[in-house]
Amino acid sequence: MSQWAYEMSNEELVKDLMRTCARAGTAGSGLVIDVTGPYVAAEAQYLKGVILSRLAGQKPPFKRDETVEVAVDRICSYPGRDLKRGEQLEVRRIYFEDQDWKVAIKGIENDDRVIPPLYPAKHFKPLVAPTG
Repeated sequence: MSQWAYEMSNEELVKDLMRTCARAGTAGSGLVIDVTGPYVAAEAQYLKGVILSRLAGQKPPFKRDETVEVAVDRICSYPGRDLKRGEQLEVRRIYFEDQDWKVAIKGIENDDRVIPPLYPAKHFKPLVAPTG
């Protein structure tokens, strides 16, 4: 698995963003036929959020692959599916958008969009393993 963007050094992160932006520019230029263009552009947006979160002094509330639990009665996301209190889910990715954290959940996809459904991170809590 590749290194998690939130754990990269500043230099690694900027290099990755530059490389991704260059690929997105080439893919969207019309000079080549590249079906990955929308995915590369989405990755550039994700990396932009990582950089903005660092500039804002914010740390992600969860880690990739962490199991979380729905902490509110119900969360609705369109596209996506409704989530109910107590559901245990695995974090796919954390997004920083509009000065707020959003969570993509493993197994919840949207076939006709590049970015998966995003849920407000504040509606989840880390799953605490039972002690004893």
